[in-house]
Amino acid sequence: MSRPDILLLDNLDSFVYNLLDEFASAGMNVEVYRNNVPAADLLARLARRPGVLVLSPGPGHPQDAGELMPLLRAALGRHPVLGICLGFQALIEASGGAVGRVGPVHGEAQTLTLTGSEGHPLFAGLGPLSVARYHSLGSRDLPPTLHSLAEIDGISMAAEHRQHAALGFQFHPESLLTPRGRELLLRSAEFLTGRHIGQPTFAATVQETTQ
Repeated sequence: MSRPDILLLDNLDSFVYNLLDEFASAGMNVEVYRNNVPAADLLARLARRPGVLVLSPGPGHPQDAGELMPLLRAALGRHPVLGICLGFQALIEASGGAVGRVGPVHGEAQTLTLTGSEGHPLFAGLGPLSVARYHSLGSRDLPPTLHSLAEIDGISMAAEHRQHAALGFQFHPESLLTPRGRELLLRSAEFLTGRHIGQPTFAATVQETTQ
């Protein structure tokens, strides 16, 4: 089965090139757009050629990141969304939550605590996960629309939307300090689109084990 296209929103962060390399190395078509491109133009692009909208890390608050919030609010429920660091914070805000200062933490590798999500396809079989943190904003209280998947010291590190194909990571899977990061990114694209990317889908695994 073909692999999903990636529309990568660049929130003016050097990590965007790491993300580009990770997805491209898996054979995915990746298009990168700065966050000053009008949201309407990017939505039109997604309508013409559907794919996963990936919201990159970046500086500052998500409400101040150009077209990030207008694009995300319009895309939720219409297109699969993956938010990373600033992109995850944007997902929290767009889902009715709020982010505030929780750091700073820059360039530290710490171990995730899974929050009842051991059977989730994103983390199944990966064991204890060391992840890279580079952030000063975050959330300790997710809105009801988001389901917590992982945390560190009470700060949300991963969550998925309860109604829409959207999820995010506060940590940086594209960093060298996240050894299983590439696998997490590919599993995320698979989970959001229901396509096969090197691993059996969670739904297929459930069917096989229940037949």
